[in-house]
This record gives sequence, C-alpha cells and structure tokens, in this order.
Amino acid sequence: MLLENLKTYHNLQTATSATNKQMVWELSKIYTQERSTEDIYLSPPYITRVWHALSVAIHVKETLIVLMFSRY
Repeated sequence: MLLENLKTYHNLQTATSATNKQMVWELSKIYTQERSTEDIYLSPPYITRVWHALSVAIHVKETLIVLMFSRY
C-alpha cells in the first residue's frame, strides 16, 4: 500500500502540498498501528520519522518542479 502511494506521489500531477500531507499521514498511520497514543507522540523515533517524511516530501516536490521546468 505504501509503495503504491509513493509511486502515485512521484507523478507530476499529484505533486502538491496536499499530497505531501497525505504521504506524511500515511507514514504516521503505518508507524502508529501497534503502539499506544502516549508512547507514540512522545517518542523521539516518531518525531524523527515524521520529520524525515516531511523532508522527503519537500525534496520530491522540489525535484518534480525542477523536472517540470527543465527541457529534455
């Protein structure tokens, strides 16, 4: 499921901030399925993973913008 979502996000037409937020939400849902709420949000690994997901989403968006305006 996550792999399918990531393939979708690499599409130029879906590279918006809304899809970036959706990707972060999907990643956090997968991570939080088997842990209690108190353990999840206060743990450094959760914060690190969300930060990493945001960084990846921003990088993908920037890369797609560059590809959109470059001529091949």
